[in-house]
Amino acid sequence: MPKTTKNLPQTLLIWENIPEDSSMYLIPNEVADPIRHHLKAAAGHYINSAMELSEETEMGLQYVNTALNKKEYAKPGLEDIAESLTSYKVESGAIEGKVITSVYQMGFLL
Repeated sequence: MPKTTKNLPQTLLIWENIPEDSSMYLIPNEVADPIRHHLKAAAGHYINSAMELSEETEMGLQYVNTALNKKEYAKPGLEDIAESLTSYKVESGAIEGKVITSVYQMGFLL
């Protein structure tokens, strides 16, 4: 019997557009693993923050921001990753009965 997505390990991405809204994305680990270095680099950081960010952190934030947005907003050279994570958006506010192995929070200061 095949596994259901309920039992597969997943990564939780919390993307905040401060001060407007927050979105959650439940990403299967098989999708998150190849980009985990970007998630780790960007974790806890925000685009447009007053903090000076390392190049690695800026690249991580840019990658995730692009993956969560439409192709028309992608910077040249990043069009291929645009919208690649949008299908994993959690539409309700509650997440129950999932196997979550990692949580990353980051976002955009508007």
